[in-house]
Amino acid sequence: MNNNKILINLIVPTLSENYNIFIPINKTIAETIILLNQTIHDLTDGKFPISKNLSLINCDTKEIYNYDYSVKVCKIEYGSTLALV
Repeated sequence: MNNNKILINLIVPTLSENYNIFIPINKTIAETIILLNQTIHDLTDGKFPISKNLSLINCDTKEIYNYDYSVKVCKIEYGSTLALV
C-alpha cells in the first residue's frame, strides 16, 4: 500500500452524494480541496462547480481544517469521514 495517500469517505452535501477517495497526506488542506473540487467536478460532469470558497470539515469532530496545514498535520486518518462544503 502507498503510505503517501489515505482513503477517506468524502461527503458532498450539495449533491447528496458521498465518495470513497484517496488523498495525499503531504499536501496542504488548500491543495487537497482543489484536488477534491476538480475530481468531484469531473465525476459529476460539471454538476459540482469549481469554487474557491470551499472548506473541508471532519464530520465526527466538526473541525474545519486550516488551509495552511498538511493532511498529515491535521491528523486526518484512513477511513475518516470529511465533508466538502
